Amino acid sequence: MSFPVEITGFVRKSLSILSLVLVSLQSMALRADAAVDWPTIELVQVATFPSGDVVGAISARDGSGRLFMVGRDGRIFVWTGAAFLASPFLDITARTRDPNPFAESGLLGLAFSPDYATSGKFYVHYNRQSDQASVVSRFSRSAGDANLANPNSEEVLLIVPQASEYHKGGDLAFGPDGFLYISLGDDRQSATTSVNPAQRLNSLQGKILRLDVASIPPVNGSYVIPPSNPFVSSTGARGEIWASGLRNPWRFSFDRANGDLYVADVGENTREEINVQRTGANGGQNYGWPIREGTLPYGGNANTNPSALTEPVFDYGRDLGRSVIGGYVHRGPAGRMSGMYFFADYVSKRIWGMAFENGAWQAQVIGAAGTSPLAFAEAEDGTLYLVTTGGLFRLRDTVHTHTPVLWPLSNSFSNPVAVQVTTLTPGAVLYYTLDGSTPTETSPTVPADGIVIIDGGQTLRVSAYRAGLTPTTSSPLSRVFAVASPRLAIVGRNPGYGHLVSVSSTTQNSVFRYTLDGTVPTVASDRADGTVLVRNGEFLQVVAMRPGYTSSPVTFVPQPTEDHEATQVSTLAGTGEFGMRDGPMAEALFSAPNGIVWTPENQLFVTDYNSNESKIRRIDLDTGLVSTLCGAERGDVVGPLASARFGTPLRGICYDSRDGCLYVADTEYRKIKRIDLSNGTVSTVVVTSGAPTDVYLSPASRLYWSQFASIWTRDEATGLAVRFAGTGGSQSGGLIHNFSIFGGAGEELLALTSGIRRISSAGDVLPYIGDLLGPSSLGNADGPFASGRIAAGFDAADIVRDAAGAIYVTTGSSIRKITPGHAVRSVAGTTLYSNSTPHLDGPGKTARFGFTVAGLAVDDVGKVYVADTANKRIRLIEQADWDGDGVLDSVDATAPYRLGGDDGRIDSDGDLLANATEYLVGSDPADAGSALRPSITLSGGAPIVSWPTRAGILYLVEKSVDLREWAPLPASAKVGTGTIMEWTQGESLTAGGRAFFRVIPFFPVP
Repeated sequence: MSFPVEITGFVRKSLSILSLVLVSLQSMALRADAAVDWPTIELVQVATFPSGDVVGAISARDGSGRLFMVGRDGRIFVWTGAAFLASPFLDITARTRDPNPFAESGLLGLAFSPDYATSGKFYVHYNRQSDQASVVSRFSRSAGDANLANPNSEEVLLIVPQASEYHKGGDLAFGPDGFLYISLGDDRQSATTSVNPAQRLNSLQGKILRLDVASIPPVNGSYVIPPSNPFVSSTGARGEIWASGLRNPWRFSFDRANGDLYVADVGENTREEINVQRTGANGGQNYGWPIREGTLPYGGNANTNPSALTEPVFDYGRDLGRSVIGGYVHRGPAGRMSGMYFFADYVSKRIWGMAFENGAWQAQVIGAAGTSPLAFAEAEDGTLYLVTTGGLFRLRDTVHTHTPVLWPLSNSFSNPVAVQVTTLTPGAVLYYTLDGSTPTETSPTVPADGIVIIDGGQTLRVSAYRAGLTPTTSSPLSRVFAVASPRLAIVGRNPGYGHLVSVSSTTQNSVFRYTLDGTVPTVASDRADGTVLVRNGEFLQVVAMRPGYTSSPVTFVPQPTEDHEATQVSTLAGTGEFGMRDGPMAEALFSAPNGIVWTPENQLFVTDYNSNESKIRRIDLDTGLVSTLCGAERGDVVGPLASARFGTPLRGICYDSRDGCLYVADTEYRKIKRIDLSNGTVSTVVVTSGAPTDVYLSPASRLYWSQFASIWTRDEATGLAVRFAGTGGSQSGGLIHNFSIFGGAGEELLALTSGIRRISSAGDVLPYIGDLLGPSSLGNADGPFASGRIAAGFDAADIVRDAAGAIYVTTGSSIRKITPGHAVRSVAGTTLYSNSTPHLDGPGKTARFGFTVAGLAVDDVGKVYVADTANKRIRLIEQADWDGDGVLDSVDATAPYRLGGDDGRIDSDGDLLANATEYLVGSDPADAGSALRPSITLSGGAPIVSWPTRAGILYLVEKSVDLREWAPLPASAKVGTGTIMEWTQGESLTAGGRAFFRVIPFFPVP
């Protein structure tokens, strides 16, 4: 079972009526095509128990109407129908196993002889005190008192040795054939087929037994095996066996109307089952345990003849219960309960009804008890009772319709929701309201498909009506309706002007309100229809609204998690093998390339080290050769390049183009060293107080370096190291761990640490663009400065700034860029490192870098060089539009375009169209006569704007009445086809009025 571990005593309660709650929303019918008229059950408490261990109740069917309560402690009490008698009917506590609350032994079963009214004989099933063996005995009623048994009249019929206190079965019942049926469990023995007794016919355990206890005089407790038993003639088999393959048949019963046998068998790990043996069956059924558990195969046990097994008529999983309690077929007064088998589950407390309807078994959860069920009882008149840990309850039908069930149960929706309405009462008519009032028979009826649509502000209630039954009404169903967050996507870009943003929502009929000035949109804000023009410098915020719905959260634009630059990644030098071999770039080897710097002489200098060596490597980009500038085995030696030595790790490096010197952070020996390329010497500039990570020389020739949680500089007067910023501790203004530094505007510094920090010339640690690019807990996200994120902490490695003012950082396995306009964009790689593909060249969006990307350098035309430490390679990233003005670099290098300048702000031919715009629409930026010029005509007083288009380019029409304020016109965003396109205002100009129109082109954004 495992048996009721919670039996430690029954709570005494005053008599009450406990209505069962509907706990299942789905019919668990074996076949759903035949409707069963399920009753609406309530439990009426009729008694509390005088003993705390009652596990069953049996009628003697002697005309007295009494029920006999079986106590696991060895006592049987009489309930007269009104009260319990003070003295027990039978007390054999001295003979029964102590009722361990965590076991299943004790007095378990009781059956009265069919002729009990005259013979006074009854039978009990208990576990013996001395050795917990299962004992079936016969007792006699006292000659002088019908409410007392003779405890000295015991005749032992059967003893079955037991090894454990579990899986006893323990039930008894007389069948319609007059024979005594006995259930025995498998004694909790191993579930291996060869060991478990349920499949062995030489054992009585795991079986239903069938004995003739009336054919001979009851001398010495003997019994007769009926010759019709199925295994009487089988060699080695016990003739008492009627059925096998049972684990723990705790309760079974016969249908008093037709003799069908119902056996509830408690499962192991997955299924609980109900077995039915029709009257007239010859016995010998094998219910499968431990070959099968319910309808499922069990473990690795196999059966060579599965057809020999009898499947249960119903089983259920552990989501519905864990210990089935068998019951009875109701044969009381006619009604919906009539002919229905009732059973329950000890753990889940659910109660089922089961019926055979139109050739199929159907079962349905129709309620639940408040306390754990232990057994059902069938009174002499057919009334059913339920024995629970809380007392004795009578089952009755309230003659109501079943309360309508409304689904889904989830509470929040972003659109009108289709509610499925069902009831277990066949033939019921369902009426509903949407204002929360109780429906009547004049209310609208639920459609035939059972679907009712509810929307914001509505409350659904449903009533079920059927003639002869009291109607029931569902609880009010109201749901929270909230508009889904707007979906914002940039669909067009004009670098010199702004971008077009499409606005949509999965919530139907949403109204979008937006602002461009940083304020939160309200119901009074401008309405967006389809697209919104966001000019450079504006910040779009959108809220979606709908009557009856909670407005959506404010959504910013854009906020993609990845907004990739158009870049191409290639391997510049290194094969990926470990070493320090010089030579052609394609053949050179690197160990752990770390710091990297580009010089105007078109050379790269790279710090490279391993456990034994530490070197400065030179890559000549003109000749394609890799060589060693200086360094060899680890050491701290200054002087000529050939003899100079460095420690390991060797990390930060920078270059001073004014005097041709390199500066290196020697982490191991805690020094900043200078390499003079003009005279070929290495010298120590300053001894640091800690291990330096990165080094930078400002435009004013001031030397800075980073070490743990702080930035230091060299005092020019004393030549000593002094702290410049940060405390070196946990409260360091956002400077944490080891980090990289580079120059910002003027004498300011930028630090890649907990996000990006700006360090003023006075040493103040400040947020960078409002601290909107950190801290690391916010993760990585591309987008404008208001929503961009750079997770920089332990995985952040380097930061550099290019000639156009863009900042590049490495985070994990990716390279990110902050444009001069403060937009965060991905350049190459991904923040999610891939073990399967740690190195991959190609487009930046799909390129892959190693787990550690340590160093960055950028040249004067925007080429980015990467020290890919883990891959032991130097990688090159080429940007298609380095300066981000919308003109490809391959075109930008030709006049009148300006590489490194913003062609979105340059108008070379004075035609009021920026060079980038003319590139966009295909006109000549050096010829004022080739500009995009719309024409305007009037039709019935309404202006029509027409213009030549370039296929694939987006166009937006703007209107002004004063040539100062311009507003985009609704629904004017159109995709060019290469032909003349036009837009009609749709309304005439007012008399004497005037209007100006212009057409703005945008690059489409896929």
